[in-house]
Amino acid sequence: MNVRPLFGGVKKLWVIKDAAVSLYRANPRVANAFTGCVTFSLGDALAQRLEAKRTGNDAKFDVWRSVHLGVLGIAMNGFFLHHWYHGLDRIVGSSMTSRVGVITKVIADQLIYAPFAIVSFFYFTSARKATSVADANQSFLRKMDSNFMSTFLADCAV
Repeated sequence: MNVRPLFGGVKKLWVIKDAAVSLYRANPRVANAFTGCVTFSLGDALAQRLEAKRTGNDAKFDVWRSVHLGVLGIAMNGFFLHHWYHGLDRIVGSSMTSRVGVITKVIADQLIYAPFAIVSFFYFTSARKATSVADANQSFLRKMDSNFMSTFLADCAV
């Protein structure tokens, strides 16, 4: 086995990490938006592959679905999360060494932000496929009825 490419790959990962840290220091909102775009898009690409495997359906990869979810990632991470965490820091404090502060932030995150993010995701995906506002609302309500609690509990477990 030739280990040289492996070490070259690790070195490239460090370069990417250093670039991400530099971007975050220069403009945290842009860095968060970029991270959200990449993670939401890649997460959707993985979900599409898993869906195709699970159903045995070799449907064509839906690029626009991943692009749309990338846009949602920009909004959620670049705007909402940015302001959410700054607000938590102002209210609770920014110390990561205070156990009470960290626990308070985790609880607030799970009880306030997580439901907001889940509802936003469900509505966004419902509206993306809908032909009308009424259709989007009906699809959203069905998703909320059937998937909200299991999604919320999975989020809490993570």
